[in-house]
Amino acid sequence: MNQGVRAFTNTKFAEEFTKVKETGYTEFRRTVMNAAIETFGISIASAATHFNHAKLEYGKANPGALDGLGRPEDKKGGRKPGTKNKAVEVVLPTLYDVIKVKDGSVVTTGLTKEAAEALVAKAAAAKKAKLQIKEVAAAAASEEKAVEEVAA
Repeated sequence: MNQGVRAFTNTKFAEEFTKVKETGYTEFRRTVMNAAIETFGISIASAATHFNHAKLEYGKANPGALDGLGRPEDKKGGRKPGTKNKAVEVVLPTLYDVIKVKDGSVVTTGLTKEAAEALVAKAAAAKKAKLQIKEVAAAAASEEKAVEEVAA
């Protein structure tokens, strides 16, 4: 049943186009799309696609007829001037290692300050080996590298 949707929409577009000045572009678009939806049982997205195709075909057949229709260029969305290629600063969290005080062996790596403090407190409460927090020097270096990569 979907055969002929494009031809139907093209015809309906041409018929309704004479009324666009009276009804306005939004109502005109709604009328054409609703006719295709009701006739063929297609989705709104599909009807919009067929409408856009009909608009292109009508514009080719009648150059200049579509001038002034739709949203003005200054009201269309998109990226605002001057927002392209701005450096974004990425702040990575400082990571910590938890080590045993007695022999300096690493218990775990890559924890946030809060998680490392919680692990030390948990070990102290359970009367396990005494632990301490060691800041990872590589985290600071990787943070600087990440900022440089984003800025480049």
